Amino acid sequence: MISRLLSLCLLALLARLALTPALGEVVTHAAPDGSAGRQLVIYSTLDNRLATPLIAAFQANHPDVSVRYEDLLAADIAARVIAETDAGGSTADFLFSSGMDLQLKLANDGYAQAAPVPAAKAGPLGPNGKTPRLR
Repeated sequence: MISRLLSLCLLALLARLALTPALGEVVTHAAPDGSAGRQLVIYSTLDNRLATPLIAAFQANHPDVSVRYEDLLAADIAARVIAETDAGGSTADFLFSSGMDLQLKLANDGYAQAAPVPAAKAGPLGPNGKTPRLR
């Protein structure tokens, strides 16, 4: 009886952990000009240590923007964006992930917006000789 109760408790705990949104390492980079009004939220698989120079370059051009950077696993990013969006809440402003299959699925399922990047026009061509496009 006690063994069965212990097993049920363990199962309930594991289910709770599986349904809890993933929390990775979160680092907030204050706006260089000291303002607190605008914040860019990023979910990424890139280690904070490697992302810091990219964030610094962004903030050099946007000194009034603070950045909240969350280092997560690729599957956790996708699951979190879906859960936050479906719940009607806010989610990240920008994602980048090593899980391109998950990123494309998010885009194809309507969880992303187009972000035209002029420099990307000179990017690589797909197997058909055209620039790859999301449907």
